[in-house]
Amino acid sequence: MHYLLIPYALFMLLTLTFLSDRRNNVGRSGTVFVLLLSLILLGVVITVQPFAGDSYRYAMGFLKFREFSLDEVFKYQTGEYLFRFLNWIVGQFTDSPHILFLVIYLIAILTFYKALKNIFPTFERYVVFSFYVLYPYFLFYIVNGKRQGLGLVFMVLAISYLMEDKNRKALLSLLVSGLIHSGMFLVLPMAALFVLFKEKGLLKISFVILAGSVLLSISGINDTISGPLGDLLASETRYSAYLDERFEAISYQTGFRLDFALFSFFPIFLYALLRKRIRNEHKTIVRRWLAIYMLLNSIYHIFSFVPFNDRFAIFSWFILPIVSYIIVSAVNKRYAALFIFVLLGLNVFFLQTYTGRIFQSLEIF
Repeated sequence: MHYLLIPYALFMLLTLTFLSDRRNNVGRSGTVFVLLLSLILLGVVITVQPFAGDSYRYAMGFLKFREFSLDEVFKYQTGEYLFRFLNWIVGQFTDSPHILFLVIYLIAILTFYKALKNIFPTFERYVVFSFYVLYPYFLFYIVNGKRQGLGLVFMVLAISYLMEDKNRKALLSLLVSGLIHSGMFLVLPMAALFVLFKEKGLLKISFVILAGSVLLSISGINDTISGPLGDLLASETRYSAYLDERFEAISYQTGFRLDFALFSFFPIFLYALLRKRIRNEHKTIVRRWLAIYMLLNSIYHIFSFVPFNDRFAIFSWFILPIVSYIIVSAVNKRYAALFIFVLLGLNVFFLQTYTGRIFQSLEIF
């Protein structure tokens, strides 16, 4: 067991206690206070943990980029200019990679909060955020996969603008996301489909695209699409770490995965179960969120034969809790609170099986 599960379990119990009394100021203030404690703890861990895995590579990259001239930062490689620029900016003030990691963490948390504020203008944003600080995939990409994690929070911000029909802000946020992590540019065509069809037939078109991508993955036809991409990744130094002898050692499964599919389809099953009970005034927003979720999830199935394809699955998994909460809350706010209670409890169990990957160097017993 990882020792961080102890304070995390305590934070979960406190959050559940305060949420049960969320109708008064004490319950609401307590929820926000525990959320802040959780975020502070996570920030401390990020700034003190030894370098390992992705964090080690980011640390070595930072020490290299800080020695570059500004011109070299933009000429070193095509793509991901903003992430290298951020490395360079921080590197002009310090030679400590931990400071860079803290800066990335603060940007990610503030951007994610802004996105949640756009999506949930009321106290609900704190309820959802309280869930995310225990969500394994959020933790993994914020703590270890920092570059993609930063790109993902800007993706969520972009989606929040799409839901408000603020397409220019959405496009700008997606461009920032892609300039941080080039893989995030895969979201652009899905966002374009969302804008084109949001007034008519969006949910059906999104379902057809997802179903088609799943069939391609099951049949293996998409191997002709994603197979060459895997070869390309293997030829690039920055991706080679994912394709070394460890890839063979852990027997990572590519292609269609039933466990990934079932997890991915959870919001769809939830919508199918509750759709007749969704209140009329919430139907449009629920369908829009489910549609963008399905479009993003289709990216994973299209590229399911690429090594470590969960890096594509995270596009949709990162917003899975938001979409699920919106579906349930559209039926009944009490159901939504109960839904969060159940998921918070499950999160501690998931963390026990996932913590080794998130905090590898902090295992103590």
